[in-house]
Amino acid sequence: ALVGGAVALLAMLYFRSQREGLTRTPTADTAEKMEEAQRPLGVLLGGCLLASLGLLYGSEWFVDGARRIAINNGVSDHVIGLTVVAFGTSVPELVASGIAAYKREPDLALGNLIGSNIFNIFLAAGISASIIPLPVDAQALEFDFWWMTGISLLVGVMMMHKGLIHRWKGALLLLIYLAYIGWIGGDIAAVG
Repeated sequence: ALVGGAVALLAMLYFRSQREGLTRTPTADTAEKMEEAQRPLGVLLGGCLLASLGLLYGSEWFVDGARRIAINNGVSDHVIGLTVVAFGTSVPELVASGIAAYKREPDLALGNLIGSNIFNIFLAAGISASIIPLPVDAQALEFDFWWMTGISLLVGVMMMHKGLIHRWKGALLLLIYLAYIGWIGGDIAAVG
């Protein structure tokens, strides 16, 4: 049902863009982007369907593999979720935002990051909790929640200050993430 809804949404957006595209005069920049984006509807829908199936089965294999790593190494599912699974599921956003930044499309890069986080918090957590109640680990409440909240506030302040996240701010965020992973790694070493 979710894949069907996504396909219907993409079809609607495609037809709407075709209709609106006929009434607008494209600039040289948008004309170049439109040329790159022109593909037959069947190819677009087929690609979306294949990608959705790949995500469905790939994510199942990925989570199963991550759990086995946790079990084999005596690491909690919580820590594996915060590190291995989080990295694996974030690689598409990392690549998409990196390419957008490289192509000098910062709105797309930042929108992708904010949108994926909103999607994960509301839709992914909402669907998961609708299927089975999600118990909240004490460590998540005592430690991880505060890290997430603090980083969200820090990024908000960074975005509001001159409306720009400078390179040094990006480097600072990277260092904070590495410190967080180091802290988690220290917890793993203490257990092992």
